[in-house]
Amino acid sequence: SEFNAQHTRNNSAGDAGGFSTALLDELRQQSDGFLYCLRLLSSTDQGGGKGNVAQHETHVVEFFALSTIAHFLNTGMVSSFEHRRMIREVTLSLGVARNVGVPRPQFVTAKIAHVVAILVKKDYPESWAGAFEELLSFSMSHPELFLRILGALVDEVVDFSADLSREDVQRNSLIKDSMRGISPSNPSAPAPETTVMPRIFSSMVEIIRLASTCNVQNSDCSSSSAALAVLSFSTMKLYVSWVDINLIMHENVINAIFGSLTSQRSDGVAEAAADCVLEIVNKGMDELMKLQLLQQLNLFEILSSMSSSSVALETKLGEIVNAVGVQLLALFDNQPGAAAVFLQQWMQLTVKVLCHNSIEVSSQVIPCLSRFTMSLGKQQSKGPAGDANNPADLKAFLPTFLSCLYRQMQYPEGYVFDTAEPSSLSSYHRTSSNPALMTGAGEAEEDEDEEETYRNELRKMYSKIVRWHPDSTLMFVGMAFSNLPTPLSTASFPPCEAALRLLFHFQEGLSSKSSKLIGSGGMFDQIVLALFESDVDKHQHYELVILYLDICVRYGKVLIGLKDVAKRDVLIGRIFECIGRSMEGGGERIKALLLDAEVVKALGRGGLSSNVADCALQMVLGIINVNTQAKYSLINVDDQNYIFECAGILNSKCSVGGGGNLSLFISPLLMKMQEVMGGQGEKVEKGAFIAVLVAGIASLSKGLVKDEVGAEGKELFLQALQGSIQALQLLGEEECVRSRGMVLIHRMVLLLGDDVLPYVGSFLGPLVANCDNDVVEVVQLMNQLLIRFGCKVAGSLENIIIPFMNRCQSLVPVDGSASQINVEAVSIRKIQILFLQHVVSNGCGAVFLSPKVGPGITGILELLCNGMEIKEGSRSCVVFFCKICEGVEEWSGGDRAKLEAFWEFVFNKVLVTLWRVMMGKNFNVKDAQCLRTLNEASVLMRIVRIKRGERFMGFVDALSGFVGDLKGGVVGMMKTCEEGEM
Repeated sequence: SEFNAQHTRNNSAGDAGGFSTALLDELRQQSDGFLYCLRLLSSTDQGGGKGNVAQHETHVVEFFALSTIAHFLNTGMVSSFEHRRMIREVTLSLGVARNVGVPRPQFVTAKIAHVVAILVKKDYPESWAGAFEELLSFSMSHPELFLRILGALVDEVVDFSADLSREDVQRNSLIKDSMRGISPSNPSAPAPETTVMPRIFSSMVEIIRLASTCNVQNSDCSSSSAALAVLSFSTMKLYVSWVDINLIMHENVINAIFGSLTSQRSDGVAEAAADCVLEIVNKGMDELMKLQLLQQLNLFEILSSMSSSSVALETKLGEIVNAVGVQLLALFDNQPGAAAVFLQQWMQLTVKVLCHNSIEVSSQVIPCLSRFTMSLGKQQSKGPAGDANNPADLKAFLPTFLSCLYRQMQYPEGYVFDTAEPSSLSSYHRTSSNPALMTGAGEAEEDEDEEETYRNELRKMYSKIVRWHPDSTLMFVGMAFSNLPTPLSTASFPPCEAALRLLFHFQEGLSSKSSKLIGSGGMFDQIVLALFESDVDKHQHYELVILYLDICVRYGKVLIGLKDVAKRDVLIGRIFECIGRSMEGGGERIKALLLDAEVVKALGRGGLSSNVADCALQMVLGIINVNTQAKYSLINVDDQNYIFECAGILNSKCSVGGGGNLSLFISPLLMKMQEVMGGQGEKVEKGAFIAVLVAGIASLSKGLVKDEVGAEGKELFLQALQGSIQALQLLGEEECVRSRGMVLIHRMVLLLGDDVLPYVGSFLGPLVANCDNDVVEVVQLMNQLLIRFGCKVAGSLENIIIPFMNRCQSLVPVDGSASQINVEAVSIRKIQILFLQHVVSNGCGAVFLSPKVGPGITGILELLCNGMEIKEGSRSCVVFFCKICEGVEEWSGGDRAKLEAFWEFVFNKVLVTLWRVMMGKNFNVKDAQCLRTLNEASVLMRIVRIKRGERFMGFVDALSGFVGDLKGGVVGMMKTCEEGEM
């Protein structure tokens, strides 16, 4: 046939791979393609090809053919049992065939096992009742195939998948029940020995025994026999979770598992046996029965007696200890008496694992120790369980547990920390020094991450212990410090750093109730003050000094609360001296500078004397000057702003008040601004640089309050405002210049008050003319000015309103779909409406009838009239008309023509539109926005009736002819408003 001819041509040409990927893919599209695959497998089984290369190509063909058959079976395309029987015979024949030359590769054996497992799922127990007898018949002659079929069967039948249908789940349950001897006619579980499962387990145990014998007697087969033993244990563990526990507890099975475990073989067999033990420990059953099982296995004694040099085996043992602990503590929470007798043994094992030198081993028990802290909290919340000697009292284990945590938190002597300069301060955590550990140039970066992840987990557990037993933990912290040699500047780095870290993280675990331990003058404050009085700040290890400064930041309020002011100033001065020394470290200056700023923040205005503030300010000034000259290459904008803000706080406490020190910061920045604006360069680069300078001045002002500025300081900030305005006029098209300029203006409004008014028109002009995506920020600034100054900014706004309205219209896109354009247009209209409402609501309504705005008033009124149809903007529009109707008589200056034109617009457009909106099907008075619009509409009706009563009633009469009897409703609405019920 064409198929055979193609196979022959490809086989002779050695192109088995091409044949497999092409022709077999084509066969999948044919309903009887699996038959061709069977014919192909039969031909390869008869020994097609000569030599190792040909045999390898044959194995590739076998794999693809088996994959195709599996596809047909899984998709239900082999509906005939006779066809499935043919597949079974060919597949099993292929599996047990004797290989000459190159052994059959594992991927082919695994695929044979996969196909057989699918056939078991399809036909057992109805059509293939003797399936397992047939498999057991070659368990000793072909053990790998037997074990892989058992493993594949678990994948097909036992493992859960969300993709399984109800029929699949029922089918899988039937197969498992049949294997365990359960059937509809015999629903109760029979004696395990009457089922097929004992024979399966016996075969696996026998394979392990024979493999072990080969390993002892014949070194030539030790490698393959070890792999077979590992495979047997790996298969066995797949069955532990769902077979009868009595099968597992059979003497032969247990002896095989624990015999291999305690042999501590270095070929992976002991680890595989440990996996089986772990499955036994995790097997679902009653908690008390599990406890009896562990006791029956003598598990604690066996694990305690084991000591291996293999990290892999120790890791597995750690997993077992962890699993035992999780289940033991779950039982302890409900039945403490039953579990208490084993707690001591478990803790001893856990401490042994936790204190292992390898993090891979030690980290295995972190989950159960986290569970221990949970049980500790539950017991504490229920009240004391007895004295400390009571084995049921978890608190009795705290000293041991804390000692282990303290030991494991210590970095080994000689570890080198990463002192490379971070790209910005934001890359250096402000809540913790969190050093990035380096274990040597040859170690991978993920190892460093693992190291820090491990220690972070230890710190989390420590915080949980603090939460439930702060007093006991604090006593341990005190002991840790008391055991350090003095002076601390010469203490060994690992224990000293770990002790400081216990102190640093103590606050993180405190509850709101126990947080009073800090700043109360008690033991905690005494430890902190003793640390401040020590010479640890002179320690040679830089990372330890940084951690010490972190503690200064976190517990600064202990210093602030110190009643001895002279002592407080001395200690704070020493902190800043330490920062000064740290800044000399070159690459580490960023960290020290950040901590300088953080100390300032932590101590606040009340905790700094003038001499200390002078010292700190000079440090900040020095580093800022360096960065200014280096074009801020050392620190990024956000971090620079943070430091400038702290400089403002320091300035308020310095011996030279007012603007004396401010000039040291602001004047160089202003000079730099003038230099950049007058120099050569691209606008983008110049704008970015100026934005940084302006942001620095704005941040400096955040650390000040109005009364602290002084006349000289006020003049400096006015110069800064003028410089920013000049930058806006020259480089206003650069968004960063506008953004940072607006930040400065916001700050100057708060800091300088009315002194800003002469400059309002100067900075609003370029902001309005150039705004784009930042139009919302520009409106927010104008609204702030209106709210703060009211009618005082009317003159400036007179020149801005029409340009602003025009600029907004130009921002509506002209390209894109109609729906996109409409969305953008509505968004822009909302911005315009909000601004116009603020103008009229803050005493500036007269500008709408001014010579510069008046000619465009019709367009503004049209915009607001149409805006009433936007649900989110309707109330603002109605508020606008309320305000302008109230003041129009005064603002018009008696110009009757203007007045009549305005009222004609109100009656012909505004009121008609308003009624159309309120009568529309989308207007729901139960909706909050609609209700607010209705309330404002009532106010507008009342104002119009008062101003133009006769005309208004005529308007109501005219409406009633179109909409029905509305007159009573309108009068009722106005009456309700007048009575204050709306």
